[in-house]
Amino acid sequence: FKNQQPTENWIAQLKSPSPAARFAAMDALGEKPSTDSIAKALRGILEHQEEERPYREKAAQVLGKLDHTIGDKALVAALKTAESPRLRSTIASALGQGRAHHNEARVLRQVATSDPRHAVRGAALNSLAHFDRNSALRIARGILRRPAYPSLTLHKSCLLYTSDAADER
Repeated sequence: FKNQQPTENWIAQLKSPSPAARFAAMDALGEKPSTDSIAKALRGILEHQEEERPYREKAAQVLGKLDHTIGDKALVAALKTAESPRLRSTIASALGQGRAHHNEARVLRQVATSDPRHAVRGAALNSLAHFDRNSALRIARGILRRPAYPSLTLHKSCLLYTSDAADER
């Protein structure tokens, strides 16, 4: 019932000065069938460097849920350029919600092994596991071969992932 207005109205509401209205619009657009216009509108929020981080994070989450080519490309590009570790982590998680594409898996492998922030690397590893379990397991095992400090949280994620993989065998 809450999602009864046309898509164009929700897209227009993305420009509202009200944070609640903008977040409601993003939630509603995430429930609509994926279209170019929705993906482009959300991409605009994600790519806008001056946009506040919570809006960019929400746009990334919805783009991941929509699993649209325009959104996927925007997520990959933003993951490479975003300065905020929290935003990068959100984007990496969003990429794990869609279908497997070669480029997304390649970027997630790169982030899982080289991002300077361990939380981002963990999010990328979790998303990669949705596409390429063998690569994710190989990366997790490589991380576990290194000393746990200072990446104790990342090591914990890798231990959980490798133990889950062993349980499935």
